[in-house]
Amino acid sequence: MRVLYVLWNYPQISETYIATEIGFAQKCGIEVHVWTNESRHDIAPQCMVHHGLLSEAIAAVGPDLVHIHYLVVAKRHLHEIPAGIPVTIRGHSFDWSPSAARELGEQSAVKRLYLYPHFVAAMGGHPKAFALPVAYDRGAQFPAVS
Repeated sequence: MRVLYVLWNYPQISETYIATEIGFAQKCGIEVHVWTNESRHDIAPQCMVHHGLLSEAIAAVGPDLVHIHYLVVAKRHLHEIPAGIPVTIRGHSFDWSPSAARELGEQSAVKRLYLYPHFVAAMGGHPKAFALPVAYDRGAQFPAVS
């Protein structure tokens, strides 16, 4: 399976949750590519990163699935994804809007909205809303030293 992540800024040191998510997908045998419109940090990416037009990245990758982080990024780019490619969206807290989540959830291409559990509850049983807490890598987290 080949997944194209649509991200705002990748790689980014403050978004370890995205790096953890990508790493887990790769461990599961998924071929991950990223399209981003910004790369502001000099960090080695975990996978192939595409710049330029999203349509060019989609043509180059031939994804089985497009996964978008942030509702605002999904609203900006969903219309650029060709029909027939399923889309999943990961909402966060800074971008939370019940109306935006519902609007995106009504799009036929969108198969799932992954949201924090309390946001799923606010969706009132929307069939595409699934609870997903933040991803973190246990191996990278260390107990506090006292």
